[in-house]
Amino acid sequence: MQDGTTPGSHDEGAALKLVNFIIERATCGQPGFDSAEVIARKYLDDKRFTSNEERIDALIGWEMSKNGGTGFLSGVGGMMTLPLAIPAAMLTSWVIQARMISAIALICGHKLNDEGVRTLVLLSLTGNVAARALKDAGIKAISVAILSALPFQLLLNINKSIGYRLLSRAGVRGLALLARAIPVLGGVVSGTVDLALCRQVGMVAKHNFLVLK
Repeated sequence: MQDGTTPGSHDEGAALKLVNFIIERATCGQPGFDSAEVIARKYLDDKRFTSNEERIDALIGWEMSKNGGTGFLSGVGGMMTLPLAIPAAMLTSWVIQARMISAIALICGHKLNDEGVRTLVLLSLTGNVAARALKDAGIKAISVAILSALPFQLLLNINKSIGYRLLSRAGVRGLALLARAIPVLGGVVSGTVDLALCRQVGMVAKHNFLVLK
């Protein structure tokens, strides 16, 4: 499958396994890590908020603090923990962000068992490269309604393309990951990067689920 990444760099099984893992952990949760549904319900039941936009903005702010903290903790160990921290930190960051996006979708009234919604969660996770994944599939516009109407096989191909991009993105944060070789300073750099990415992803998700509908 041609998706704009280096041909043969990642097999389809790895790409799908990655996106499925991220979605499952984000939507199902686990001990000590609430599911997207639990998170969304907390904000929907909170009487301090008068609109979904307020709920989403508050959710993004809270998740940013946790995502940045995750990056910091994964980087503090310095060079001794570098081999283990890189994949663990990135995967944890993606799961936290995917849970945030899924909660935003639920707040906006969407259902996570809708394949179109799940694909839009993953597209939102890729931030500003989502348009390329859609272009590869011949899709010129994005919304839950458009994606939900697509054939399952086409959605599967889009999900594979997203998986390729996430796998390839591992090298994009090279400078921040290199900085982790310096204890504490590396944690500050990686935490800042995670925080900024979480905000970007949150705003993309807000637009995709609240504005576009």
